[in-house]
Amino acid sequence: MQLPQLLRQIYSIIVQFGGKNVVKEKSTEKKSPTKFSGGGNSGTLEEDPSKFYRAWKNATTNFKNLGTTSVSNLFEAVSKHGKIGRESHQGRDKGKRTDGSAGEIITELEGMFTNTLDVDDIQMLERRIKYLERIEKEDNPRDIPFKAVSDYSPRTGKIREKETVYGHYLTPKYREYRKEVKEQNLPEIPSSWYSKSKGKAKPPMWQALFGKGNDELKTEGLLTVLKKTVLAIEQGINLDKDKPIKITDRKRVRGTSAGVALYNEVPRFKKFIDTVVKQANSGSGYLSRTGGLGLVAALRDISDVKMIAEDTKDSELVKVIMERGNMIPMNIKSFYVTMSRRQMLNACIHAGLDKKKFAATIESFKKAEEVEIENWEQLLKVA
Repeated sequence: MQLPQLLRQIYSIIVQFGGKNVVKEKSTEKKSPTKFSGGGNSGTLEEDPSKFYRAWKNATTNFKNLGTTSVSNLFEAVSKHGKIGRESHQGRDKGKRTDGSAGEIITELEGMFTNTLDVDDIQMLERRIKYLERIEKEDNPRDIPFKAVSDYSPRTGKIREKETVYGHYLTPKYREYRKEVKEQNLPEIPSSWYSKSKGKAKPPMWQALFGKGNDELKTEGLLTVLKKTVLAIEQGINLDKDKPIKITDRKRVRGTSAGVALYNEVPRFKKFIDTVVKQANSGSGYLSRTGGLGLVAALRDISDVKMIAEDTKDSELVKVIMERGNMIPMNIKSFYVTMSRRQMLNACIHAGLDKKKFAATIESFKKAEEVEIENWEQLLKVA
C-alpha cells in the first residue's frame, strides 16, 4: 500500500472515532446561485439575497430561552405569530393565521428562496416591509402590556397589588409569587426584556422582528433582513447566455440602429466590432469566400462574447433593446446578444468599415431593402 493512501485511511479512522484536534477539511460545495426571471429573460443575481434570511433563521432557531414552554425556540415563536389562539371568541378557526402576520412572512420566505425569484417576490417583500413598519409603530411587541404582581400575601397567597409592565411578564416579583404561592419555578429572564415604560423593553419577539443585533439575539431583526434582501436583489443581474438579447433588423434606439447604439455605449461590444472591422479591412479575417464581409462568422463569434454593462446608463440602454426589459428591475451587469446581419453591418460601417472594399456587401443589403420597400408599396396599392 502506498504511503499517501495509508495516511488517508489513518486520517479517516481518527475522524470516525472522534479524534480531537483534527482539522477537518473545508467543504468545497458551492451554494446554488440565486436566479431571477422576468419578461422572458432570466439570469443570476450578483448578490445572494437569501443569506440574510438564512443567518436570521439560524440565530432565532438557536435562541431557546424565551421564558415560556409553548414554543421551543424563537424561530418557532415568530412562525406561529398571527395564529388565533384557543381562547378566540371571534368565530374564526382555531389555528388559522391572520393575514399579514410575521408567521405568514416566514411561510412566504421559505417558499421564495426555493424557487427562481421574480418581480412578484420583490413586490411581496416591499409589502411585508411596510407591514412590519406599521407593526413597529402600532403594535410593537416591546409595548405589549402585562398586569404583573407587585405585592401579595405570602400567607394567604392573595394578590394585593398589580402593576403594568411592558414586553414580558416574568418580573422577579411575579416569579417569586409563583414560587411561594403556586410552588412553580419559572425561568429567570434578562431585566431588559421588560420595562415599566413604553418603548424600552427588548423581549425576544421584539429582537426577532426589530432588533439591531446588539442584544441576546446576535442578528438584526426581520424588518432589517427584508430591507437588506431587497437591496441585495437590486444589486444587479448577469443575464443567461442561453437567452441572449435579440437585436433584430428594425430595432432602433433613440433614432439610430440598436447595433450602433450598443457600439457607442458598451465598450466590450465596441471592442469586438472594431476587431471585426480591423481584420476585414486588412484582409486578415472576417471575410466571406467571395471576398465580402464575413457576417456569418462575426455573428457566430459575437454570440459567445460576454458583454459588460459598466454603469446604469449601459444597463438602461440594454433594457430598451430588450423585449419587456422593464420586467428586470435591477441593473444589468452582463448579457449576451444575437444580431441580424443588417445590424452587424450597420455597426461595422459605423466603426469605419472600408465602404469601397465591401461595396458589394453593402449594396446587396441596399437592394434587399429597396425590394422590401417596393413590396410594401405594392401591398398598400392593392389594399
